[in-house]
Amino acid sequence: MIFSTLLPLFLILTFSYEYQKQFTPAPLQDGVVHLPNEEDALVQLNHGWTYDVGTRIQLVEATPFTVHTNKVTTFSLKLQVPKAQQIYSVKLAGIHQPFELWVNGQLIKAGTRQAQEKLTHFYVDRSSVDLKLVIT
Repeated sequence: MIFSTLLPLFLILTFSYEYQKQFTPAPLQDGVVHLPNEEDALVQLNHGWTYDVGTRIQLVEATPFTVHTNKVTTFSLKLQVPKAQQIYSVKLAGIHQPFELWVNGQLIKAGTRQAQEKLTHFYVDRSSVDLKLVIT
């Protein structure tokens, strides 16, 4: 009986670990996420975000992060990329409201809802990148 209960838990934990292994870690230093200098690295941007709802700005400890509010919410992330003059991609997932994605002050993508998890590509011309995700 105990074995049948623990086996699914073990399989879930094992799958979760295998899923996480595919991501390359990106350290957070002084509020900036430093992307690795590896070609085709997959980085899970799950730390370093701040969010602003009205006058309140807070640090997000980890994603996924849920905010229940009727106000416009802005998530911000500062990145240090290894190569300027290059195209990067970000995958947005789990957004169920209208949103805008801004990179270094330029609107990259706007949508009513992110139902499909497609990549959004953007070009950076400097090593410092400011990502903003505005959810209305």
